[in-house]
Amino acid sequence: MEPPAKPKVIFIDDELDFADSLVAKFSDLYEAQGFVSADEALKFIDESVAVVVADHKMRGMQGVELLARLRKEKPDIGRILMTAVADAIPLDELVNEARPHYVPKTGDFIDHLASKLAGTVELFAMRSERRRRRAALKLERNQLRATVRVKTEHERYFSDIIGNAPALRAALKIARLASDNLAPVLITGETGTGKDYLARAIHFDGELCAQAFRNELCSIYLPEVLQSRLFGHEKDSFTGAHQKTNGIFRDAEGGTVFLDEIGDMSLDVQKFFLEFLEYKRIQPFGYTKSEPIIANVRVICATHKDLESEVQAGRFRDDLFRRIRKGINIHMPALRDRRADIPLLTRHFMIIAARSLRLNHVPIGALVDEYLQSQSYPGNLRQLDQIIWEAMINMWSDGATTLDIGYVRRAVEVSHSNSTTPAILPLKLARKDFTKGYVEASLLRNNYNMIAAAKELGMTDRNLRILRKLLKIRPEK
Repeated sequence: MEPPAKPKVIFIDDELDFADSLVAKFSDLYEAQGFVSADEALKFIDESVAVVVADHKMRGMQGVELLARLRKEKPDIGRILMTAVADAIPLDELVNEARPHYVPKTGDFIDHLASKLAGTVELFAMRSERRRRRAALKLERNQLRATVRVKTEHERYFSDIIGNAPALRAALKIARLASDNLAPVLITGETGTGKDYLARAIHFDGELCAQAFRNELCSIYLPEVLQSRLFGHEKDSFTGAHQKTNGIFRDAEGGTVFLDEIGDMSLDVQKFFLEFLEYKRIQPFGYTKSEPIIANVRVICATHKDLESEVQAGRFRDDLFRRIRKGINIHMPALRDRRADIPLLTRHFMIIAARSLRLNHVPIGALVDEYLQSQSYPGNLRQLDQIIWEAMINMWSDGATTLDIGYVRRAVEVSHSNSTTPAILPLKLARKDFTKGYVEASLLRNNYNMIAAAKELGMTDRNLRILRKLLKIRPEK
């Protein structure tokens, strides 16, 4: 074990022999250096120096001037001013700024200096330790804050996965195990079962929680566009490629990439994706160099399709399917397979809708739970959320305070008859998009006459104005 480092002490006196004698005298206790001018010493004074001992009167910068500067720039360094008996130390502003310890050059000078040095070095050690503890505490506090932020983030996603059905609990159990595993994850399940929320929960609950999370929906892009978004492209590699892009695999370095609807990925893009899964290599569009580009990310895939059937139909590569299946597989159950969870989900969606409409607690009417449990939900959670949103809007526009079965039945009928909302939209966007389009259509039919449109929609014109503001519909066109 190495002995602790000696404290650094710098002696400055314009008489070289005197400075050297001080270095020799105290070199056993301290790592001592001697200088004949303040300007020369300044080049070597850093945060590691414990004490600076300077003569009062020197050629060039005076000792008190140097110590005043050190107190301002490096306040933790100890300051000792050596004075001759004949020196007159004026109580001017510069001396007040320096605030040094004084050691007169009298007969007991060495003993006096040794005593002052010991005390000043001890004080420097205490300040250094306090500074170190403060830095450690600040780092710990920042790490704790970051952990709390991440914990809050992942708890938000897990709290959105509501229910106690055995099939759901089994999926969540595997998901929690997967969160600390870097193997590829495949999430299967029908549209609207919450696969995207589960992917986020896996990321934010695991060891990669502080790293990047990037997601891409494979079903909405042409093959060339999807390839570019995933793997990037070189400048001028195609028309409109005015600059180089990295793609989400490189952007998410060290984190997670979530590919939703992987079953809709074209065969050409599947080839590049398989190469990444096998070798961590990516091939940007237009890249011609021989050096491979490596990206280290964890991949989570999701699909509503039966990939085995897609393989048999020739729409999905068998080798890619087998590579994905080698990872962790999680199946999200359909809502019809967890009907007992519908009352819990209904109240969850009611709370969200009430918050958006600035309503307090909204009671639920008799028979609503039984009625909702009897329905079919091809859109699963997404469809149930849309139904509750529409029912809450109707209740609110009528000025009612209870979500009765009449409002729910009407919303269910609209849900079954409406097939225009794209299933790929997120829940919140889907329900708001439907309501916004419905209200805008009424306003257009009535030439933006608020009273006429409100009458057609079955609400007061005051509530229509509030709803228009909430949905960010312009008052006129």
